Amino acid sequence: RNASSQAAVGGSKKKLSTVSYNFSPLVTLYSLAQCTPDLSENDCHGCLTFAISRLPIREGGMILLPSCSLRYEVHRFFNDLDAAPIGGKPIHRCSFDMISSNLI
Repeated sequence: RNASSQAAVGGSKKKLSTVSYNFSPLVTLYSLAQCTPDLSENDCHGCLTFAISRLPIREGGMILLPSCSLRYEVHRFFNDLDAAPIGGKPIHRCSFDMISSNLI
């Protein structure tokens, strides 16, 4: 299953998924999909499907929408979700400059 499908079926508190995909023997694609917890499974899936249609075709990208977000890169940018403490500090911090440069 892909990251968007896994995020959509997340419970009311966790609509987040990370997936690593071996694109070729030398390239792994890392992706993260997340929806706000108030979305239903169908609404989350719809939001992520819309976001996917807006992703740039290049080595990495990010789309931030009010109710969902997607990111993919050819380098690992997240830790395993199972290793992350629930309710702890964010694992990855990014600045507005990093986000806006990925959207241009």
